[in-house]
Amino acid sequence: MTVAIVTGASTGIGRSVAVALGRRKCHVVVVSRSDDDGNRETLAEVEAAGGSGVQITADVGTSSGVARVFAAADGEPRFLINNAGRNVATPFRHWAEGDWDEMYRTNLRSVALMSQRFVTRLESSGGTATGAIVNVSSIRGLDGASTGDTAAYSAAKAGVISLTGALAKELAPSVTVNCVTPGYVRTAYLAQTSREQRRAWLGSVPIARFIEPHEVADAILFLLDHRALTGANLVIDGGWRMAAA
Repeated sequence: MTVAIVTGASTGIGRSVAVALGRRKCHVVVVSRSDDDGNRETLAEVEAAGGSGVQITADVGTSSGVARVFAAADGEPRFLINNAGRNVATPFRHWAEGDWDEMYRTNLRSVALMSQRFVTRLESSGGTATGAIVNVSSIRGLDGASTGDTAAYSAAKAGVISLTGALAKELAPSVTVNCVTPGYVRTAYLAQTSREQRRAWLGSVPIARFIEPHEVADAILFLLDHRALTGANLVIDGGWRMAAA
């Protein structure tokens, strides 16, 4: 039985990844910061897909939260999907110190802390155990893609891309570390934006539609499967970068 941990799994991309792993008969640790109901719904879908799992609410931007997640894991995790994230749009001049700290903790520090514990746990199992980590960034973390109102989020997501490369070098050959960088994905966050904003975003995407969560999940599973790939950043943006250039 393959044990996989998915953070930010109560909705959207994280839920799609968890369910896809369930179809592969994995035991999935479903994690979110505070969404108990969403976690339960995800776990029900994982089990309906043929997998098993456990759900836990924990702040993976803290060492204590990370410890709770790994204590809940039934068996030795082999896959880690660092999907937890949060975006707050605020004019740059209005960003407060706490806002910067929140974006860093949720989007970047969580990736570092979860990956560190994952590797420690993997190494403690002895032998020649192998594993795979996939981190989720954002197009706002790409060079030239940040805006003033997403400055803190963009900086943290750029950090995820950079951290991915550093960990890929450090953890080879036993652990592969890759990144996916989605564009505009049809999630609850997207649904909360105004119709005018969605229309503007859609107009910037050459494929003329938003990315579906399951399409990002497919890319994540691809990276989990291929041990010849490490340090890669797979951008899934529907051609947005091409149009923006």
